[in-house]
Amino acid sequence: MPTDVAHVALHDDRETIVGDAVRTAKAAAAADSAFAAVRSDTSGGYDIADVDGISEPAFLQLSIKSGRGLGGQVLAERRSRTVDDYLSEPSITADYRPVVAREGLRGIACVPVPGPDGTEVLLYVSRHSTGAPGDVAIGELERVATAAGIGLHHAAARARERELAALRERQALANELHDSVAQALFAIGVAAQHSREADDAAIVEDKLREIEAAAATARSELREALARLTRAPQSVRFEAVFEAELRLFEHRTGRRVWITRHGEPRDLAPPSEALLIDSVREGLRNAAKHAQSPAVLAHLRYTDAGVLLSLQTELNPDRSSRPHTAGLNIEPGSGLGLLRERTERLGGALELALAEDDVAVLRVEVPA
Repeated sequence: MPTDVAHVALHDDRETIVGDAVRTAKAAAAADSAFAAVRSDTSGGYDIADVDGISEPAFLQLSIKSGRGLGGQVLAERRSRTVDDYLSEPSITADYRPVVAREGLRGIACVPVPGPDGTEVLLYVSRHSTGAPGDVAIGELERVATAAGIGLHHAAARARERELAALRERQALANELHDSVAQALFAIGVAAQHSREADDAAIVEDKLREIEAAAATARSELREALARLTRAPQSVRFEAVFEAELRLFEHRTGRRVWITRHGEPRDLAPPSEALLIDSVREGLRNAAKHAQSPAVLAHLRYTDAGVLLSLQTELNPDRSSRPHTAGLNIEPGSGLGLLRERTERLGGALELALAEDDVAVLRVEVPA
C-alpha cells in the first residue's frame, strides 16, 4: 500500500521539508537509514543536512560534488540510481567510501529532489546489507522526492512574497521620506525667491512666515515618517533612507539614479549604517558638482563579511573642476577625508578611483 507522503509538501521552510522527507523516505523504503544533501552556495556542492539512522559524525561533514560518488552520478545524469554494494561498486568514484564504510552502509539508493532552480536536494536511503532497494521502494522514494519538490517550490514562492512585501514597505517608506522633504524644500525655495524679489518689508515678513510654516510642517511629517521607520526592521529602515536620499538627488538635479543590489539585505550596526548614508550624501554632492553624466549608478553588495557601497558617474571633461581622485589623493579634512577616517575606525575602507572613460567610482566597505 502506498505511503502517505503529501504532508512533506505542507511545510513552510526548506529545513523542515527536507527533515520530513528524510524520515518519510526511510519509512517508505523500509530502510535502515536515510539522509539528504542540500545544495550549498558556500561549498559549491550538496552538503549533508539531515540524517536518520546515521551515527558516524563525519557524515555531516560530507559535501557531494557532481560526478563524485552515487549522488554525484545522480546529479550528472539527473535521474535516480541504486547500487547493490556501495563499497565495491565500480561505476562510482571512491571519494566518500571511507566514511560510508565506517557507517557500514552497503545497498544505497539516491533520487534527485527538484527545486525552483534545478536539483535542490539529493535524497538517499540505505541498508547495512548488500542489495539495493527494489523497484517498489524506489517508486515510493520518488513519490517522496516529488512531494518535497512541490514543498520547496511553495516555500520559495512564500519567501518571494515576503521579500516583495518588505520591498513594498521599503519603497513606501522611501517615498514618504522623499515627499515630505522634497515638498518642503520646494515650498521654502519658492518663498525664499519671492522674498528676495520683494521690496516691501511687509511682503518679506509674510514670506518668512511662509518659510517658517513650511519648515514646521516638514518637521512634523518627517517625525511621522521616522516613527514608522523605527517600527520597521533595521534592514528595511536603512534601505528606505538609502533610497530616499537617491530619489531626493534625482528631484534636485534631474539626473537619474540606477540602483542595483547583490545579496540578502542585513541589519547593520548603527555606526556602519550612518557611515554608509553619509557616504551616499557626500558622493551625490560630488556627483552634482563635478560630473556631467545624466545618470549615477548606486550599488549595494551584502556579503558575510560586510556591506559594500559603490557610486559611479562620468566626470566633467573640464579637469580643473574635478574632485581629488586616485593619483591626486583625498584631501585630509575634506568631506571624503573625514568619511575615510570614520570608515577606517570601523575596520573598513573607502576609496575614490578614476576608472576608464573618466568614470569616478566611490567605494565604501564596512564590516558586518
